Amino acid sequence: MRSLLQDVRYGLRLLRRTPGFTVIAMAALALGIGANAAMFTAVRSILLRPLPYPASDRLGIIWQHSAAQGWNHIGPSGPDYLDFRDQSSSFEDMALFEPGTGTLASQGEPLQVPGMRVTTNFLSLLGARPILGRDFTPEEGWQQRVAILSYSAWRNGFGGDPNIIGRRAIADGLPYTVIGVAPPDLWLPVASDVFVPWVDSDLRKQDRMSHRFGVLARLKPGVAFATASAELDAIQKRIGQQFPRLKDWGAGVYPMQDALVANVRPALWILLATVGLVLLIACANLANLMLARAASRSRETAIRTALGASRWALMRQAMTETALLGLFGGGLGVLLALWGVDLLNTLLPATIRLPDAGVNVIRPALAVDSAVLAFTLVLSLATGVIFGLAPALAATRVDPQEALKEGVKSTGSARARTLRHVLVVSEVSLALVLLIAAGLALKSFWNLQQVNPGFRTDRLLAMETELPTDSRYKKDEEMVAFFERVLANIAALPGVSASGLTSALPLDQQDHRTDYRIEGRPLPPSGQLLPAHFRSVSEGYFESLGIPLKRGRWFTPQDRADRPRVAVIDETMARRDWLGEGLDPLGQRLRIGKTVFEIVGVVGEVRSAGLDQRPQPTIYLPYRQYPEPRMTLVARHPNPEQMVNAMKRAVYAVDKDQPVYKVRTMREALSASQSSRRFTLGLLAAFAAIALALASAGIYGVISYAVTQRTPEIGVRIALGAGAAAVMAMVVRQGMTLALVGIALGLAGGAAAARGLESLLFGVGPADPLVLGGSAGALALVALLATYLPARRAARIDPVVSLRYQ
Repeated sequence: MRSLLQDVRYGLRLLRRTPGFTVIAMAALALGIGANAAMFTAVRSILLRPLPYPASDRLGIIWQHSAAQGWNHIGPSGPDYLDFRDQSSSFEDMALFEPGTGTLASQGEPLQVPGMRVTTNFLSLLGARPILGRDFTPEEGWQQRVAILSYSAWRNGFGGDPNIIGRRAIADGLPYTVIGVAPPDLWLPVASDVFVPWVDSDLRKQDRMSHRFGVLARLKPGVAFATASAELDAIQKRIGQQFPRLKDWGAGVYPMQDALVANVRPALWILLATVGLVLLIACANLANLMLARAASRSRETAIRTALGASRWALMRQAMTETALLGLFGGGLGVLLALWGVDLLNTLLPATIRLPDAGVNVIRPALAVDSAVLAFTLVLSLATGVIFGLAPALAATRVDPQEALKEGVKSTGSARARTLRHVLVVSEVSLALVLLIAAGLALKSFWNLQQVNPGFRTDRLLAMETELPTDSRYKKDEEMVAFFERVLANIAALPGVSASGLTSALPLDQQDHRTDYRIEGRPLPPSGQLLPAHFRSVSEGYFESLGIPLKRGRWFTPQDRADRPRVAVIDETMARRDWLGEGLDPLGQRLRIGKTVFEIVGVVGEVRSAGLDQRPQPTIYLPYRQYPEPRMTLVARHPNPEQMVNAMKRAVYAVDKDQPVYKVRTMREALSASQSSRRFTLGLLAAFAAIALALASAGIYGVISYAVTQRTPEIGVRIALGAGAAAVMAMVVRQGMTLALVGIALGLAGGAAAARGLESLLFGVGPADPLVLGGSAGALALVALLATYLPARRAARIDPVVSLRYQ
């Protein structure tokens, strides 16, 4: 221990004596370790940290699927949930929830808050108990008008009143009695400020095809998810025998934590691997610095060896120095990681899209915890020890007789020089891998920007509103009358050139789907109805979004409930069902449920699910014939941002208690739909730039050091008549040889590594020649510049000065 403490003190003195070396080494390590700690925090917080529920590894989400309908993950209906719960034996408990919103009365503008209608065992399934009041009883349902508030709603909306239990709150125009307050540490993947109960008798009355619910389940101890899924699938098959529309449907239960983050898992692992490569490049730079330092201290090492120092003592001292550098770099890296985690919390999308489930879930907050600190400590020590091993070995292989000869300047052993070259080649190849990844992501993002979404995003403002059908607007004609008056008010606003409404805005991540059959045609071989997206829209909606009419007509104000039912379809559906067979879709009749609609128009296709997703068959229905309580108002105006208050007033003029929310321009909606790709691209580009800088610094350092060591040789060459161009060519050739070898290896590694990016790419393959060639060319140019600078210095060496002491 005394020897170790002595080595530590000696190492600290050496680091203090060479501040330039110490600062450069610590900065490179801090950058690599900090980036790794920040990304590990993101991966741990989102992918690895257990959900904040008791025995969360037994919590799952139940989804149904149908290949014929194009459903991969869809929630069960109310009757399906009851059948799953009552007929299964694999589960300890099962609860249903229905996300939605509600209108709360307030002193200013009416507020639209997120809420859930849940089965009475929902909180107990998650291991939560109210901190005030009580939980629901099994007999309570919507008719009892009881509610449990979230902790934040209690604190922010009711001032944390300890006497809140028994008070009444007005929601959707109806009085609800507050019976409980949820605990502050209750985390839910879907936001909710208020909970109201579902009762079994009401769920049994729901339509079998109304798949709008979420279902959570807790497995019994020792039951595997595969076993429980097989049981659910068997129950689903029995349901399909009773209800032909559910024939060939399947069901399964998926680990809750895995299901919530399935859409971001590949990108996070790729980014973590990326920062790992950055750290490797930084460590290669450190090893090169340590090798050069060992060569410059060869006389000191020779003296210590001559005085009796053992090889182990020399290695221990050298590795202690690198371990100290690792710890100091790790300490700075933690500070960088804390800042980086705050930045990631800001840049990462707040919600995660559940593939095919039609819902966004709240992303867990990123937080540095003890596991992250332990990871950083281990990483720092491992970095210092592992990458200090080669310099330590090189330092102990000094020949004391050669090193102590007068006038001999050590250039290090041939093995050390070879190792330095190998490290530089490795840096270049790793940097090129990151450049290729960033180039592919950039080209993919560029391709995405060139996609025509099928509608115009400029000068368009959108805002949502949802009518309280529990207390008012219970009849279709009441909803239609409200929206007609609101649209008339918006159309009358100065500068508004077009306005309309829709039940689902493009790119808004809402899966409004239905199934239908074509009158006069048999069902497909699967026996299932045909799937399609659907929208309830006004006649001005198509003009507002610039969706072109391809044939037939748009809706008109005459398409009312007392007139024949009509529909407009998009080109995708027309091509799939009629145009592909040379038939005209106009005049064809669709049956949706029990209602028959005649097709009167065909409009252009819209990429509603995202620019990277193909347009889906879509049916548009006139809102006067198919009213929906939740609608999005849209208006085209030269300055849409300035229209927010005017559009709100247009709603309040009809109903002062009706809130509007989710106000944004369509450009903002388009930007939000690409936030995940933009975040991944930004980080890849940043890490690639860091890798490029470190690699170029590595090349510069090795060549510059070689020039310094070869100064006498270069002086002799110049004295014998070698020109500046010849000297520069010699130095540049040495540096570019290393760079080109690294580029060749990097191209092979980059092409292989890029295959892991395929799921994130759009319109570009992993072996895109333009990206591969451009990345290699860019790195070669940077390497040439890094080599040129020491080459120019070499060409200016004064032979008299360089040979004075030889």
